[in-house]
This record gives sequence, structure tokens and C-alpha cells, in this order.
Amino acid sequence: IRFGRVRRAFIGVSADTTNLPRRAALLSQVSSSTAVRLRSVEKNSPAARAGLKEGDIIAAIDGRPVTGVDDLVRMLDAERIGRETLCTVVRRTGVSQVAVTPVARPN
Repeated sequence: IRFGRVRRAFIGVSADTTNLPRRAALLSQVSSSTAVRLRSVEKNSPAARAGLKEGDIIAAIDGRPVTGVDDLVRMLDAERIGRETLCTVVRRTGVSQVAVTPVARPN
């Protein structure tokens, strides 16, 4: 708590935990049956600038499975602020890697 408060990384999304279809898990090379579906992406946020969209499913961050919203929050710690983070994203069109650079969570 060097800054007088707990710092968290922010990418500008709201999300829900969702089931990850088996085919999507295989394509994304994730061993989890759940992931995070984006409900919304804030305009001009790091996620929006990276090209993430409502409905995208984040299956992994830097190769580590994201099994739910709690995982996403835990993974977006202060160490990721300003550091490019690779998200494995499942869309109807397939699986892709999207680089997002989180910022410090606004007050």
C-alpha cells in the first residue's frame, strides 16, 4: 500500500461469469468450463481501444484461465497497470489474442 490505498488495474468492462462451450475451450486451449462474458465496454477505455466488444468472452489472461469475474478482478492487480496484457478472446468468428494495456482504476 505504497500509495496509501490498494491500486487495481482498470480495463473498462462490466462482465458476468458464463459457461465456456467445450469447443471454445479446446480452441482457446483453456482447461476451464467457465469464463467471463463482457456485458459492456466503456467508450475510450483500454478495452475499447484494444477492440474488445460487448459479448466477447475472455477465456484467459496471459495464458492463465479466467474462470469468472472474481478471477478477472484478482488478475487485474497493480502489477498490470501500464503493462500490456494478452487476453484470449472467444467470439463467434473464432478465438483471438487481444493486447490490452490496463490503467490505474479511476477514483
